[in-house]
Amino acid sequence: MRRFYATAILLTALIAAPAIVPTFAGTSASGNIVYLASPPRYFVSSDAGALPPGNVCNVGSFDLHCYTPAVMQKAYNFVGAYRLVGGYANAGAGETIVIIDAYGSPTIRHDLSVFDGAFGIPAANLNIICPQGCPAFNPASANEIGWSFETTLDVEYAHAMAPAATIDLVVASTNYGSAINNAEQYALDNHLGQVWSQSFGAPECAFAGDNSQFVQSQSIYRQAASSGVTLIASAGDTGAQEGCPSPSALYPSSSPYSLAVGGTHLNVGANGAYKSETTWNDLEDGYLLNQGVTLPLATGGAPSVFFSLPSWQTGLYATPYACQSGPCSAGSPAPLGMRTTSDVSYNADLDGGVIGYWSAVASYAGFYIFGGTSAGSPQWAAVIAIADQLSGSPLGYVNQQLYALAGTNGFHDVTVGSNTLAPGTGYLATPGYDPPTGLGSPNVGVLVQELS
Repeated sequence: MRRFYATAILLTALIAAPAIVPTFAGTSASGNIVYLASPPRYFVSSDAGALPPGNVCNVGSFDLHCYTPAVMQKAYNFVGAYRLVGGYANAGAGETIVIIDAYGSPTIRHDLSVFDGAFGIPAANLNIICPQGCPAFNPASANEIGWSFETTLDVEYAHAMAPAATIDLVVASTNYGSAINNAEQYALDNHLGQVWSQSFGAPECAFAGDNSQFVQSQSIYRQAASSGVTLIASAGDTGAQEGCPSPSALYPSSSPYSLAVGGTHLNVGANGAYKSETTWNDLEDGYLLNQGVTLPLATGGAPSVFFSLPSWQTGLYATPYACQSGPCSAGSPAPLGMRTTSDVSYNADLDGGVIGYWSAVASYAGFYIFGGTSAGSPQWAAVIAIADQLSGSPLGYVNQQLYALAGTNGFHDVTVGSNTLAPGTGYLATPGYDPPTGLGSPNVGVLVQELS
């Protein structure tokens, strides 16, 4: 089976140093889809007492901005939403967030407990469900290490933002073929929850021929949407092209049944208050570049080649942005012709990543900075769970409702930056909708009221 991306990195680099590989990678050679997950991260500290008191973490030879759950709650105004539902400890009560991952993590219960204790988060109601049997963890597998980090990020930050919501972690036995589809079918058939977070994907350019897994997954998503499930998926971490010859959307974020989450760089004040956002693109991040750090990471966001333009994206435009030899140049805005990611966005930059705890390999246990659009999917799941709680019923297929709120105070419109990784092509952030950041990031306290 051909893999679209290949990496050969020492175990130490895979764990303690950043994963400078796509959060998502996939192929569909011979009719199989392969999903890889490995969120960008840096090791910070082995214990909570050594975490920095501010929003800057030293990771060896340079610094990164780094945010705790409390910072994220304040910056995106989750605190306003908490007041509407009876306080932080009650946020998400009565709701279930379903997190789909392959392999899982052998230490997720322990890690979540340490994370909760470090940041004063109420204990979680976590169910670990393995429809195909829980796989044994191989600590020598780069693939499984990547998925264990993904599981950590997904569970800890869905819980941190909506601590009273039940978390159903549904673990697929592997990350290729129909295993993830079968795990999702199980979640649907057993009515596990009305909000699904999917921090995985495969670039559409890697799909070849008649793919039965693709058809199967679309059937599942269609059934889920019709039964009131909100499907959320991450839009990608390696720019508009995602390693392809031209801009390529990631599937399943490109499915019209998915709410596709792009990435931003979030700037906060000393007290955690929201200041501003730009498109996540580490080749445009002056803070990193001034330290001599070059990371080829940026949000995804691009047109689909499979799905026609949905009604809720009619009349929207995208501005191409090319960085080849010489200066970068913007093309003329053009109307969207196909389903296009992203729909919304969220903080995703590794410079400004969130702090979580991971110990799947004991000798590398500790607190890490996590980045990637895979941080946005579980936190958007928490947003929808709180909105469901406030409305008293599931919002379900929420895309049309969200697009109807474009330009309102429920969103922070992101208008600066691009998702072009030079040399290459992508799109500019512009006022209003754009592929890198969609409608913008959430002002949660306002948005949940507008949705309910």
